[in-house]
Amino acid sequence: MKFRYAAALAFIIVGGLGLSGFGLSGCATTIPAPAATIITPTSTTAIASPPPPTKQVSKEQANAIKAAEDYLDGQHFSRKGLIGQLTYEGYPKATATAAVDSLTVDWDKQAALTAQDYLDTQTFSRKSLVAQLEFDGFTKEQAAYGVAHSGL
Repeated sequence: MKFRYAAALAFIIVGGLGLSGFGLSGCATTIPAPAATIITPTSTTAIASPPPPTKQVSKEQANAIKAAEDYLDGQHFSRKGLIGQLTYEGYPKATATAAVDSLTVDWDKQAALTAQDYLDTQTFSRKSLVAQLEFDGFTKEQAAYGVAHSGL
């Protein structure tokens, strides 16, 4: 394919010179230069990068993901707490961690909802509620966010 383009390009260049470089310009018969030719590839298929590989998960991994989603549908968890719940159910820690990390979860929102759940049933000071959320596995930042957005 490269050869075809090179040959066509050479023809255009030589033809564009009117063959004067070959001492033929003074001949009675002149050969007109060919019209400019636009060379385009014969294929109109766009070259696209291949799609990203889909990650195959085992049945156990799929079950762990489903279990994590089910827990989050009905309860509020920290990342650490949800991994702990899945390992309590018998999933290996690596499988539980991968399952939780495969989900898109707003952990700040989970902390706020957990804080609100606590305040609905118990009394807390700000400091003790932050400590409780940290005990539940939320980071310091998530616990502080949760308390600040719980109305306390």
